[in-house]
Amino acid sequence: MFLLLLLPLVFCFTSVLADSAWNGHTTPGSTDPSKFTPLYVPSGTTAYDASPPLLHYSGAWLVLESPDYYNSTLYRTNSKQASALFNFTGTGIEMYGSTGSRYGSAQVYIDGKIQQTINAHSSASRQQQLLFFSYKLSPGPHSIEIVNKGSNSGSRLDIDAYVVTDNSDRQPPTSDPLSPVLDLSSHVQVDAVSQPAAWSLVQKGSTGVAAMQIAVISTTHAIIIDKVEHNPLSINGHPAWGTLYNLNTHALKPLNIKSNSFCAGGTFLSNGTLINVGGNPVVSDHTSAADFGDVDGLQAIRIFHPCEGNDVSNCDMYENHARIRMASPRWYNTVLRISDGSAMIIGGSKKGGWINNATTNNPTVEYYPPKNIGGSNGLPIRLQFFVDTLNSNLFPIAFSLPGNKVFIAANRNAMIYDWQTNTEQRLPQIPNGSNSFCAGGTFLSNGTLINVGGNPVVSDHTSAADFGDVDGLQAIRIFHPCEGNDVSNCDMYENHARIRMASPRWYNTVLRISDGSAMIIGGSKKGGWINNATTNNPTVEYYPPKNIGGSNGLPIRLQFFVDTLNSNLFPIAFSLPGNKVFIAANRNAMIYDWQTNTEQRLPQIPNGVRVTYPMTGTGLLLPLSPDNNYTPEILLCGGSTLDDTVPGYTLSSQDPASSQCVRMVLTNAGIAAGWQVEQMPQARMMPDAVLLPTGEVLIVNGGATGISGYANVKDQVGVSNADNPIYTPVLYSPSAAPGQRFSQAGMPTSDIPRLYHSVATLTPKGDVMIAGSNPNLDRSETRYGTEYRVEWLAPPYVSQPRPAVASVPSRLPFGQTITMELKVPVGTDALPPTDVKVALMDLGYVTHAVHANSRLVYLQSTYNMGKETLSVTGPPDGDVYPPGPGWLYVVVDGVPSEGQLIMVGDGKSPPVDEAAMKNMLAQTQVDQYEKSKGGDDAGE
Repeated sequence: MFLLLLLPLVFCFTSVLADSAWNGHTTPGSTDPSKFTPLYVPSGTTAYDASPPLLHYSGAWLVLESPDYYNSTLYRTNSKQASALFNFTGTGIEMYGSTGSRYGSAQVYIDGKIQQTINAHSSASRQQQLLFFSYKLSPGPHSIEIVNKGSNSGSRLDIDAYVVTDNSDRQPPTSDPLSPVLDLSSHVQVDAVSQPAAWSLVQKGSTGVAAMQIAVISTTHAIIIDKVEHNPLSINGHPAWGTLYNLNTHALKPLNIKSNSFCAGGTFLSNGTLINVGGNPVVSDHTSAADFGDVDGLQAIRIFHPCEGNDVSNCDMYENHARIRMASPRWYNTVLRISDGSAMIIGGSKKGGWINNATTNNPTVEYYPPKNIGGSNGLPIRLQFFVDTLNSNLFPIAFSLPGNKVFIAANRNAMIYDWQTNTEQRLPQIPNGSNSFCAGGTFLSNGTLINVGGNPVVSDHTSAADFGDVDGLQAIRIFHPCEGNDVSNCDMYENHARIRMASPRWYNTVLRISDGSAMIIGGSKKGGWINNATTNNPTVEYYPPKNIGGSNGLPIRLQFFVDTLNSNLFPIAFSLPGNKVFIAANRNAMIYDWQTNTEQRLPQIPNGVRVTYPMTGTGLLLPLSPDNNYTPEILLCGGSTLDDTVPGYTLSSQDPASSQCVRMVLTNAGIAAGWQVEQMPQARMMPDAVLLPTGEVLIVNGGATGISGYANVKDQVGVSNADNPIYTPVLYSPSAAPGQRFSQAGMPTSDIPRLYHSVATLTPKGDVMIAGSNPNLDRSETRYGTEYRVEWLAPPYVSQPRPAVASVPSRLPFGQTITMELKVPVGTDALPPTDVKVALMDLGYVTHAVHANSRLVYLQSTYNMGKETLSVTGPPDGDVYPPGPGWLYVVVDGVPSEGQLIMVGDGKSPPVDEAAMKNMLAQTQVDQYEKSKGGDDAGE
């Protein structure tokens, strides 16, 4: 014993048994549990033990020693007003200590000013917990002082360590984005100097977890899903991987996701349930860079039922792989809601990797709930399209079309797929080439959100990260969205024994189809930078499972996902009329009939451009309208013309991306005419395309050079494979004349790079939420580090007088008319409105530049100005708008109202084939990749 600051400081030696994962909480599926705490020292930061002389203590403090503490020491006080002062130089500070039933509160001062009162009281005893953080300090010297206040519940305070962020490697833009140092422009002249419109861009809020996946689930909340990493937000004593973000108050509610949702896909089902499918497998490589201890996510189906009302404290993900899972592993697959409201799960790779190949490719589709199409009886259905589109066919682009058809694009190819007959109609090749990239998600017909797939468990006990997560490769996570500001009880449900995919999927796509179920498309059976024949998962499956062609709930193989190796992860997919789905992967595209399991190959994407991960472009289904008889037209933008068969170390972060956009009308005449080519003002890799209620498309995010992923190319920036961020958005007007569709007039310029793992989505208010960017294995504070700041891009109409709607019914039945109140702003000229349109929108499930299920359908309507009423007729059927949640925006003379959430269809759950579900669970294993390495970790 000796004196410190004239007060007793006692060294205490404690013997603490090694806890299992999550500080005594063993994660399901964790075969080798180990410590997993929020304390982490990312690149660009420095950790400091809480010891003198760096810290100056006042009052009575004990010094304890134990392996459970950082550097085996910890400082503890039970005295009120005891304090600790730490002087540091940096732009951010984190303070770590302990929580438990004997702990109380403390006040935190930065540079002498009180910042926050922290509360360390908890029913569970945990060490190395993040108690305070601030990342917005000006560069230079600062001080942080912690003063123990105690409380009725406890008086103890522990200080274990500080982590200081320097941010010296984070660089602002070095050149005008419109004229970068390299010749990266497309030489297309746009009006950037005319009288600016009233666009605005503000930064407000923090996501708490890196925003890899995002979907708006209610008028008040968006759900954000990340991979397993050391985020500042925590739950149950470990870093959180998902959160509910309050769009109004910016408050966060962490979600309890069990399996690794890295690169999962998602969609809403017809009943509004969100499913999130696939992810990353368990990685048990004791030489790798990350020790996650998670549960295999490759076959996971995670289910989220949106909560109603203000209290969302009980909302969470449901995950049980023994009951709900995919039939095959999928990574970088696409998920699409099809015409019956179920989810079509498209393509992907059987394991993680930078690019797909014949070994890893999963050239199939399957469905959730499972279907029996052509005898598949719930198992994956093979599509030749995903064989032909190797190697760049991950995260294929897919849109649901009328007539039970789906548009699919991958690599440079596209097709129309009839899912009822399982037939492909190939489309002309996309000119000039592009690509895309982890878990996917969608809403079901009843409004439940499912998040499927993800990453496997990573259990490397030599690394800095031990997450204790559950394998996400077969995960289906279920979330029932909450309504209102209180989301404290909202969380994911995940139980792999009850709900899972039939096969592991990583970088798959999830699509809500015409019956309101989820189609889970492609992906890889394990994580990796690119797909290959070994890891490929060339199948689709469904949630709930379907029996299509005798599949009986098991994955249905699609040759398309064999043909599109290697770049076929995160296929682009959209539900089409006629029980068909458009799917694009690599340079190819098709229309897939999911009821008959037939592929219709489309012309190859022109000019060698690949559009799916890691040559990531983006795609949208352009607005459908009664005026054009709901004729589907596809837009694909960005990507790369790089060779997807060469090793990553031969590629460069300075290789130019593609500026190409292509359009095709999916009719016989349109397919015969082929892809129509135009050029964006700048080349973009990893762009996000957001539909606005006005029918325009906002293109944001991305880089002008390089490719998706991290730690693969020869000249990484930090570890990013891409460089030269594009900071200025561009507006695309589909109905304008060719050559006049792109504009950057009045667009604000950001100073936040948005590269790999960035997202953007329209909000109910009509502005665009922009978040994310994390081209790193784990949290990093170096150049192109982990980005938690949120930006809000507001079109000019947000600041104008806007129409207001009221008395909106909760349901919009197909083909039936509803009535609502509409108040139109009256200008100084008091003239009546000349143009009133009703936009029914699915805001999509966004990840890796794939906006799965994004959709805008203009509805037939009649406005009675005298009565201030608006009569609106619902879409004719699930082919035009797959049953499930939607947002109504009333656009008056180009100015939209705020969006109103409405359930399209009857709000019932998608059809369930009990036999297919039972067969799928019986014929497939739970987390079959849980103990596998999961392929190359880099770039996943």
